[in-house]
Amino acid sequence: MIGPGQLLSIKEKHVSLFDISQQQTVWTAALQTDAETAAIAAARAKNEELKKRTPRIQDENTGADLTRYVGLDPLGFEDNYYFANPHVIATSNDVWVTFPDHLARFDRQTGSRKELSIAGNVRNVSAANDDILVVSGTPGRQETLTKFTLPDGTAQTEDITVHTQAEIATSTNVLKQSGAAKIKAVKADEKSDKYPISQLKSLSGILPQQKDSSDEPEPSLFDVDHQPFIATGPNVAQVAIRLLERKTISHAAMKAKGKSVLDSGNVTASQSMEVAEEMMNDSRREATGGVEIEDVSRYQVTIHRRFADNVPDWTGEMSGPPQFFPLKTVDVVTAGQMIYVFDKSNKKLWEAKTTFSAATHALYDFPPCLETKDALYFADLGILTRYDITTGNVRWRLNSVGISHIQTDEHGMLYVDSTTAGPESIQYSQQINLHDKINPLILKLDPETGKVLWRLESVGDHSLLTGKFLYAVRNKSVYAALRLEEGPDRHFYMKLLDPESGKEIWTMHKVNQNVVKTEVQKNWMLIQEDDEVLVYKFFSL
Repeated sequence: MIGPGQLLSIKEKHVSLFDISQQQTVWTAALQTDAETAAIAAARAKNEELKKRTPRIQDENTGADLTRYVGLDPLGFEDNYYFANPHVIATSNDVWVTFPDHLARFDRQTGSRKELSIAGNVRNVSAANDDILVVSGTPGRQETLTKFTLPDGTAQTEDITVHTQAEIATSTNVLKQSGAAKIKAVKADEKSDKYPISQLKSLSGILPQQKDSSDEPEPSLFDVDHQPFIATGPNVAQVAIRLLERKTISHAAMKAKGKSVLDSGNVTASQSMEVAEEMMNDSRREATGGVEIEDVSRYQVTIHRRFADNVPDWTGEMSGPPQFFPLKTVDVVTAGQMIYVFDKSNKKLWEAKTTFSAATHALYDFPPCLETKDALYFADLGILTRYDITTGNVRWRLNSVGISHIQTDEHGMLYVDSTTAGPESIQYSQQINLHDKINPLILKLDPETGKVLWRLESVGDHSLLTGKFLYAVRNKSVYAALRLEEGPDRHFYMKLLDPESGKEIWTMHKVNQNVVKTEVQKNWMLIQEDDEVLVYKFFSL
């Protein structure tokens, strides 16, 4: 839903806007241009011709066809599955539809396609913080970063080079042979056979320093294959990470094995759960050794700002894998049990040590931090902390394990999605305990004091805020004792909650329907199942 009563559908390579109240399609447009469709058809024809001309090779023993040929890539988005998971951004005037390497812009009122000034073939698209970033061009030759600022879609461009591992290794050998002074001379003379002068600044942040040791660890780039550039609002961060020293430490992730239930020789039916738990823990202990390996390697981190004049690079050393999170006025870098807070000009404002490490961002849909007018909230694996955003001073802390989302309503009150797990689940992360079930938890907090105003257990896996409305959504599987062979029944719940008290106003319940997506727009709700999309509206309370 791109607005109350407005449903955007992407199906069979077309995008359509549907007016729910009027039950009619407003407009439909093709996701592929005529030129792209023609290019795909031409590439497919060439591939078929190449197959015909390629000599056939058969295995002498089995007769299997071993023929291999190198075909042309028909732009990479010719099949329907490519369009299965689009990212849609709707502004007052436009609808933007992004895929990993494709971008389209349509007029919101008419559906007419708007031309985008992008140099060369699109290689990467990412969207965040009211910006859409496009990397285009030819790798290793001429590449361009285009930044579209929303809602008006104003475009800025900057020439870039995304350095591959092979290029970095080559440049490392050049450094070792000629010394860093030669690079400085190149910068002063503005001459370079390999890199333009405009690229040397960012390159210097990802080149390893000279070392006599021959076993220097290989450098690496921050998420270069998936999101090489990160929109931060006024500019774009290009984050380079180089491994300085590989180091890991081991933690016992399971409790020591005690006396087996089976040793009694007289196991009763009431002990069946203990037997199952013991067998599962034994299996996991055999697979992992009951040990968790923590990465505490030393990394050099360089933050280079694009679309930012006269902003120097920031380079520093961190322990543990770094993660970068852009917020409204500051950017946060986490590594191990440390957080580092920067302004948008690479000035480090403050740093703080956390009790636990931050969760890996890939595990959740939301960052572990939230910025408000005067506060920065940060959730590590077991504690939520409110910091003064200017000084880094701690205002309060709240113990809560498994926080996955922090958000505020229109009055500034905090809502936190977490779990009922205890600190022991962090220490013994691989231990299976069938008796102590971990349930989802939704908390409402006073932002000034951290006081819990209400607490809802097992009501929703996550909460959804939209205007004055608060929803909770949960998916739950339940086994019926007499139908174990049929598998679990799947239950989907969507609840409307009173934000003041947390009390349930109404519940929608679906059984054995695979719900793949839920969205809310004030008093409108979308539920997408395997074979249909359902849109509901309730009268405002």
